[in-house]
Amino acid sequence: MKTDTIARALRNRTSPAATLARWQRLRPAAQLHTLRTLGSYAGNTLAQRRAYALQYKSDTPELSAPDAKSPSLWTNDDGPEISHAYPGRDFLRHHGWYTDEHQDEREIFEAYAVILADFPGLIFEAVRESCSGIIRVNLSTAAAIDYSDAENDWTAGGAREDAARETVRAADSTTEREAEKEREYKERYRHETDLEDARYDLASNRADFRRLRRELRKLCPSALPTMYPAAADALRAQVRSLISRRTETLETIAEHKAALA
Repeated sequence: MKTDTIARALRNRTSPAATLARWQRLRPAAQLHTLRTLGSYAGNTLAQRRAYALQYKSDTPELSAPDAKSPSLWTNDDGPEISHAYPGRDFLRHHGWYTDEHQDEREIFEAYAVILADFPGLIFEAVRESCSGIIRVNLSTAAAIDYSDAENDWTAGGAREDAARETVRAADSTTEREAEKEREYKERYRHETDLEDARYDLASNRADFRRLRRELRKLCPSALPTMYPAAADALRAQVRSLISRRTETLETIAEHKAALA
């Protein structure tokens, strides 16, 4: 089945007619309960609440733009679009790829194999983000499940598992590359953020130094430094601290600029 056909079929579920049909399948009592449990933001009349429910509360998939080169579907483990989801850890010797340079267990991309409810004969490569729990299904990777030897539900389950194993292995290398790109993006973002912070610190340092210089110009010609030597030493220490901080900040800025070059 062509990718365009799959994406079009899933996108049709978001049409007003399909949304209305799903709503009409509910029993009147269930419809009324849904409308009454909506907050005041949904409107005061039942008609307003129904319009809100149809627009915002429908169980429609989130799809990439129609002109995307590689269309994707975003959902989660228990999303209504998914009939079976197979984690990569069931077939691989690892639990995914870190997307954080500190190897945070909460920041992992894991290869998945997914069977969509609308296409039970196909299996898709997918990636699950551990932080959000979102599964992104790559619709351009559809592969047929071989049910030729399946004689009952148990053997059909075995056929799905065999297909999932092959799909996960194929998706793992792609997932690794995506995790690497995510790490590079996060590292670059960190350098850019730290660079902005360092520039702010440098500007603050310069302002402090100017203020101190103005005060010293007034104090030095007077007899106060000789009358209060401890205070004079404290001022000198503050000047040395400002100069030291400035040097460190300039070095930090140079390091971040080199990393971003």
